[in-house]
Amino acid sequence: MAMIHRVIFVVGNTVQQENAVQVAKHMSSIHVSFLNLWTGKLHDKAFSFDGHSPSVSIRRITQILFRSPITAQDITVIPQDVGLLQRLLVRRAKRAGSLTVLMPDGVAAAGANTNGSRARLALRTLVDTAVKSMGLVEGKAGSMGSSKPHIVASWGAGWDSAFAAGEATEFRHLGCPRMDAYAFIPPPTESTNLLVCSQPLGIPSWSRPYAREWYAFLGELLDQPIPNYHIRVRLHPAEQNDPAVPERLRAAHLRQPLVTDIEWASQVASPFSTVLVEALAADRPFLALGRDKAFEAQANRTPFFADKRITVAPWTAKGVQSALHELRNPAGLREDYLSFIGTSARITGELFETLAAQQLQLNGK
Repeated sequence: MAMIHRVIFVVGNTVQQENAVQVAKHMSSIHVSFLNLWTGKLHDKAFSFDGHSPSVSIRRITQILFRSPITAQDITVIPQDVGLLQRLLVRRAKRAGSLTVLMPDGVAAAGANTNGSRARLALRTLVDTAVKSMGLVEGKAGSMGSSKPHIVASWGAGWDSAFAAGEATEFRHLGCPRMDAYAFIPPPTESTNLLVCSQPLGIPSWSRPYAREWYAFLGELLDQPIPNYHIRVRLHPAEQNDPAVPERLRAAHLRQPLVTDIEWASQVASPFSTVLVEALAADRPFLALGRDKAFEAQANRTPFFADKRITVAPWTAKGVQSALHELRNPAGLREDYLSFIGTSARITGELFETLAAQQLQLNGK
């Protein structure tokens, strides 16, 4: 491998960029660039996006295959390797001789996830099979870690079983850089502020049958709030402009940073969402919302939600009210699922600088 001169963070949305930006703040001995997955262009500073995440297109595939800026002198950092564009990039980076690092942007689940309708899934499978037969991609669609990056910057040891990484992949437990700020949020001023965070259930194939019922439940919370509780419903970024989400829920959503809502909250509730990990980072008691055994079995593919220490409540106001009684965050969860909370960005930045220094020393011998 050539001497490393640059770290390239691949970013496709604001959450991924925030993770990268926080790490970049702690790197001074090596150049940092951000690769916009929408355009394929490199940037030296943060930029805005056209939407929540870029779709697969011939133009984007061509950009990666024939005009990728990644070289052997780079460390390529990807936020996930479940999508086609990201897996194309990993393959391209490895062929260029670049060191590849998976720095997860969200929770990881064991096995492969499938999204979209049957028709879209069939088309996606056809395209994926074609590019795989040509040796253009790494890994398996929907399976985190299956591209076998050189390093997985895992949030904590509790997540490792969810990654389909091979023996050659090294795990580093570094926490989640963008969640550092949550560790410094002061205690809530009220004890009865419940933040209920939605998740786009209509996207994963397995959860789509539950979507209508889920939105109905959120509407009921607005109509018949839990006694003595102030309830705020927050939508996922992918839901905020989605016409499939009832208008009244979109109107009730406060378009403000998540950290502001979590600071307001005294408790947080959500189905299988990264938000609950952020609640853990902020030391806010939280509970997972399940519907039935089939729903919970799917959610439990994610180690965090399968953890028996976490409280699970049904989709009813009465069920949530009962679970809120004396709700506390279990001991040990932070240690298992969020290493270095508050200093994760610095520790991760130090890792990249160390990797670059080691390669420089290796080439100097």
